[in-house]
Amino acid sequence: MQIDKDPTGPRGFPARLRRARLDRGWSQRELARRIHTSYATIQNYEGEHGNPTMWNLVELAHVLECSLDELLGINYGAPKQ
Repeated sequence: MQIDKDPTGPRGFPARLRRARLDRGWSQRELARRIHTSYATIQNYEGEHGNPTMWNLVELAHVLECSLDELLGINYGAPKQ
């Protein structure tokens, strides 16, 4: 198992969240509405100023139609050499 340990890098959680949101054509406000939270909360997640609760992670994965592993950057594939 490999975990992307650089949360601020191009593959970090904020970047993955933003990419998943933009891939669906949603604004931060639309994503916030879909997980029943505030626009400021999504801004904070994408701006690296806050971490989602477990509940919000589950909701994000559900509405973005991805796994928690994808959202968090966990890879169970072969180790990189």
